[in-house]
Amino acid sequence: MRFITAHKLTSYLMVLCAFCALGLSGSLNPFVTATAFVISCGSWFWEAPRVDAKRFASIWAIMSLFVLGLTVLRAVMGGEFLIVGVEYLLFLLIAKLFNRSACRDYLHIYVLTFLMLVAGTVLNPELTYGVFFLGYVIATTWALILFHLRREMEENFLLRHAADRDSEPVQVTRILNSRRIVGRRFFVGTALMSVAVFALASIMFLAIPRIGFGLFSQKRQSGINMTGFSDRVSLGGHGTIKTDNTVVMRVKTEPLVHPFEPRAVYWRGVAFDTYQEGRWLRRPDAPRTNWQVTHEGGNRNRYYMLYDRSSASPSELGQLLEDTVRQEIYLEPISEEVLFGASMPRSFDIEVRPGVHRGKPWRTRNDEMRYPHNSGIKYEVHSQIAPPAAAALRASPEALPPGFQHYLQLPDEIPERVIELARDITRDAETRYDKAMAIEDWLESNLSYTLEMRSPGDMEPIDFFLFERRMGHCEYFSSAMAVLMRAAGEPARNVNGFLGGEWNEYDKYIAVRAGDAHSWVEVYFAEVGWVTFDPTPPSSTSAALGQMDDFSDRLRRMFDTVRFQWFQWVIDYDLYRQVSLFKNVSGAVRDSSSSAGNVFADLRTWVVARGPLLGGILGGGAFAFLLLSWWRRRAPGTNARRSSDPLAGIYQRVETSLARAGHGRAPASTPREHASALRDSAVPGAAPLEQLTELYYRRCYGGDHAPDDIARAQALADEIERALRDSKRS
Repeated sequence: MRFITAHKLTSYLMVLCAFCALGLSGSLNPFVTATAFVISCGSWFWEAPRVDAKRFASIWAIMSLFVLGLTVLRAVMGGEFLIVGVEYLLFLLIAKLFNRSACRDYLHIYVLTFLMLVAGTVLNPELTYGVFFLGYVIATTWALILFHLRREMEENFLLRHAADRDSEPVQVTRILNSRRIVGRRFFVGTALMSVAVFALASIMFLAIPRIGFGLFSQKRQSGINMTGFSDRVSLGGHGTIKTDNTVVMRVKTEPLVHPFEPRAVYWRGVAFDTYQEGRWLRRPDAPRTNWQVTHEGGNRNRYYMLYDRSSASPSELGQLLEDTVRQEIYLEPISEEVLFGASMPRSFDIEVRPGVHRGKPWRTRNDEMRYPHNSGIKYEVHSQIAPPAAAALRASPEALPPGFQHYLQLPDEIPERVIELARDITRDAETRYDKAMAIEDWLESNLSYTLEMRSPGDMEPIDFFLFERRMGHCEYFSSAMAVLMRAAGEPARNVNGFLGGEWNEYDKYIAVRAGDAHSWVEVYFAEVGWVTFDPTPPSSTSAALGQMDDFSDRLRRMFDTVRFQWFQWVIDYDLYRQVSLFKNVSGAVRDSSSSAGNVFADLRTWVVARGPLLGGILGGGAFAFLLLSWWRRRAPGTNARRSSDPLAGIYQRVETSLARAGHGRAPASTPREHASALRDSAVPGAAPLEQLTELYYRRCYGGDHAPDDIARAQALADEIERALRDSKRS
């Protein structure tokens, strides 16, 4: 590859990596990103001699001033400063790509790509940033080395024409077009060096102590827009996201929730206390979420969910966590600030961030847990997943705590036939639990599941679902059960969250997807708490945590594992994770020390038993190595200083003769500088040496081969050696 092409290609590779690291964030306007990319590609062909860039310099200057003014105006009028600045950065890059003519222009391009990479650290937390960052490191190593060589050629490659004349630049076009300066070994070697430096930097990243928790904790990520978790929800939202495989959260459990348990896990999110005009709402006077907080060290707090209790003693708090499943949840940024947990969570462990609502969760209602986060968040939850025994539920008192009458509310628009239906279904039920089971069984047995929605028109949606349509998705089933329970005089509320998930066999976690969104019902039982009931037909919901086994699904789970590791060890890497890493490494070293000692003992015994054989093999190998080295030194044409070009061999022979005569070339001098110095010192043979040196440069570096080069070089060499011999005789 020609040197000038190699430099241009590596520079554009830098631009491509920086552009992708920034553009794939999804934070920029897609039209702006695509347009900038296409225009940047077109700049590849915009160069001399095809185009005279100087003719368009004034146009680019006017455009730059116009875009700068537009950028300032957008920022003043409320545009997001970072996005506006990045888009102006893209324009500056395009302007430089179309006006690259000297080394300083390439230097400006490198600075702009670096700024784009820095902006990408804020806008793009995805794995794609890491991939293109590594590519940028390799491309930068190539481009900067070639940039330095090119600058030296253009600025410092001088030829002194005469002793009394100033130096002036040599035309280096032929050298820039040479194919001999860089080759495959250069690119492979420097790429390996870059990867080694990148690996060392990664180790330092993991090892350098984390000194802060809040300075950069508010990492920006684009959120997943989901319905069903805001202050009010209209019936019909879940059906539109059932086929969405976007991962919303990843959960690691302890003890491990087996992927094929017969009962799936309900990931509770939000609850609603008021139904009105086909919508579920949260009233401002509904029961508040009641928790009790303890400090767990560092910035970590534990929030015990008390539900219908006002307070608890330390021993009672400890009992809340008995026989619970611990969940380590990595929640992607979604459009709402709700935190999820399995079943009815007993506690939430949150790393609080000072300055964000004083580092505390929001005081919400209906036993929800909300914590402000504009990025993904990691937290822990303890839950008792196993349902209470039916006997305990049947023995529960009927009395309700103060304020729980909200969960008996029914709107005036509910038709009388809905209330009569609730009475008919629960006529033979004696307890609250029996009523809940009767309504759940009736809905499962008499209505069908479908994702195809039909407008109820002027009818009340629940009435339309129960008597006309008689089919719907989970929101209709859960809403119908909550309304029927209230019509039967029992407290119930509608809950939105997720059901089940997909088991990831590569990293042993549950990937909960947007398509796993689900609605169910919670019924209150005194002395027990809120209990989950799900009237949606079992055929429509996954009865177990599992996974699909197609190749594409396995590949998708593998990529999700890599992405999960990226978030764990790069994006969300903090002091807690660093300490955990060091503890794991230390434990692994301790556990392996005894087994390693046994391995070395067995190895020593094996070596002693086969000592003569191993000695013969090592001795023979050493003898073969020495013999090969001696042969390479003696073989003609293998001298490391000798080139395969005959003219280079002639030049090397002359240098040897000069060295023997006391005129050897210093290691820091180039052949041309050496010839010029000998001429200034009036050394015999200096004039033909200058001619031979120029011939050597032209042939070996410029790629210019003339038919009589070898004969001419031989004649010049003979003349130089003859002059040296005559000088020695005199």
